[in-house]
Amino acid sequence: MSRNRCLLDERTESSQAPVDSDHDHMTSIAMDVDHAEVTAAPLRILYVEDNAIVREVTSELLAQQRREVVALATAEEALHEFKERRYDVVITDVSLPVMSGIDLARNILRLKPETSIIIASGYALAPVESMGPKVRTIVKPFEASQIDSLITDLCTA
Repeated sequence: MSRNRCLLDERTESSQAPVDSDHDHMTSIAMDVDHAEVTAAPLRILYVEDNAIVREVTSELLAQQRREVVALATAEEALHEFKERRYDVVITDVSLPVMSGIDLARNILRLKPETSIIIASGYALAPVESMGPKVRTIVKPFEASQIDSLITDLCTA
């Protein structure tokens, strides 16, 4: 179910297909309940940026799309937070004090390999495909539409 969280948050209620038997009816009811539970929960984003101004502005931008955003300044804080709570997407700056965003991404992927991760940098990064199918990069500064598109792509991959 989490694979389609981004899309489900944007969908409207669909009409229910005709029911041919009691089994189909039970399946249809279960699917409606699952859909309601998924759409009720906002997309959870863990955002890591050491620059306080950039962290505040970007957090506000990310939260505008029915998303719950937790913003932290260090990779160490983020790794601790990630172990404590569930996140659908992690967005991290590459250059952080002590542990880099790349090292944070590697640690998170060891814990939960299916995590969607976006690594942001002020300069072009080497390809990160080797880290996993749900890891992408974005060059800062980025537009709201760019990060929104990247989040949607990752959540539907």
